[in-house]
Amino acid sequence: MRYSANRKRHRKRVFMRKLFEYKEREHWSFSSINKYLNICSLAYAFQYVYRVKPEHTSARLIFGSAFHAAAEMLAEKRMHGKPEKAEDIKDYFSDTWLRACRLTENICFKGNEDKNKLNATGRSMLQCLMENWDCNERVIGIASAFCVPVMNSENEIVTELPLIGEIDCIVERPDGKILLIDWKTAAKKWADGKAEKDLQATCFLHAYHWENNVMAEFAFDVITKTKVPAYERCYAERTIGDFNKLARLVKTVGDAVNAGIFYPNEQSCFCADCCYADACKEWGTESLL
Repeated sequence: MRYSANRKRHRKRVFMRKLFEYKEREHWSFSSINKYLNICSLAYAFQYVYRVKPEHTSARLIFGSAFHAAAEMLAEKRMHGKPEKAEDIKDYFSDTWLRACRLTENICFKGNEDKNKLNATGRSMLQCLMENWDCNERVIGIASAFCVPVMNSENEIVTELPLIGEIDCIVERPDGKILLIDWKTAAKKWADGKAEKDLQATCFLHAYHWENNVMAEFAFDVITKTKVPAYERCYAERTIGDFNKLARLVKTVGDAVNAGIFYPNEQSCFCADCCYADACKEWGTESLL
């Protein structure tokens, strides 16, 4: 892939900003692209176009944020060579999780879950992460935000909106290779091949390549919410051809959004937990929007 002088100026201008700063302007993200393509284009419209207020907040999202905060604390200790006290990491998760439960309205729990059961689950999952994460990996980046143009290999910017995101953790492996890690909490182990098809790996590797001119590796560190949590590292490799495909996907989604093409996906596995369920029921039955 060719890079112009504009690329170097862009890198200098955006270096070390935080993700919330990038969110202040219109943008693309893995979450928004994935929501339109793989979850529900109507849910995308409710969130990003019509700005409909969510009807509830999924406990799964709050739990994931609290887990990530504690995992970042662990990564920071490893980065600076500080002692890792398991109880401190787990207590930080509990404080973050329980505080969020107190402050968040209309939390939606699934099945027989509640805040105390999930608190115990999260603590066990963090213990699992600490025991299985290779200590020989040198942490060189935590919560690394990016803001890059969506370009193809011909150096053509395919959309005026940038792609933003945040890499959970960047490590240097013992062999000197750079690995981008994304922590995932999951109900069960991932199916074979899931990581290879996941669009997030493509987005993040594209961004890292654009900013550093390095083809890094990518892995999802998946920790399950099972009674006895399990840890699995799922690798994902990408090529320049994958980045070209990403550029075409983003342009296609952008064209569809601009054309107002939104419709419900009532067979989506996310449908039962959707925070726009009532709005979806009314969609098409009256002039709601």
